[in-house]
Amino acid sequence: MKSPNAAELVVHPELRLCSVDADGMSVEDYYATYAESLDGSRGRARSASARELGIRLIHGTVLERDADGSVHNTAVA
Repeated sequence: MKSPNAAELVVHPELRLCSVDADGMSVEDYYATYAESLDGSRGRARSASARELGIRLIHGTVLERDADGSVHNTAVA
């Protein structure tokens, strides 16, 4: 049961949900390594968590890899 004081909206800042220990990695290597399609495993996991918790989640921005392999810093709400 959801608490009456529970958050209904959770907002993450830019790239927060993509961050890892990237010490020594160039930006290009970091993006190439951690980008995935929006329906990739991290996107599905975040969506499932939001549904389970009954909240709206604004992911901030994520590293999206599109169909041609290009990487974008994409806002997801």
